[in-house]
Amino acid sequence: MWGLLRYCRGTARCAPLHAALDRALSGDADGDIGFLDQDEVYDNCTDPPRPPAPAAVDALLEADIDQVLAGLPDDPAAAASAVGFQGFRGDVRVCLVEHFLALWAFFRDAQLQGQCVIVWID
Repeated sequence: MWGLLRYCRGTARCAPLHAALDRALSGDADGDIGFLDQDEVYDNCTDPPRPPAPAAVDALLEADIDQVLAGLPDDPAAAASAVGFQGFRGDVRVCLVEHFLALWAFFRDAQLQGQCVIVWID
């Protein structure tokens, strides 16, 4: 997701997706997470992860990843460089789409089940 965030940060057409991804991965500051700040539930190394607000999830689910990546260079090395993956072997576009779709499916399923979701990425 970090490559997609980097690419979207520098591309005007991606601004809505960048904001949605950032909120989906980082959460919203006003999320009710006090219940997580316990030794037996959370390790207390840093602040507990924050859930994104429903509006952030909606924006993520409405994103059109193909449109977002339409401006990614066709040359594999240039595409990898555009997302900060210099030296990446393979098709970086496929990698970005697969990771985005996995995150999208996670949030869609959580939304369908009416659950609060928290994403923790090391």
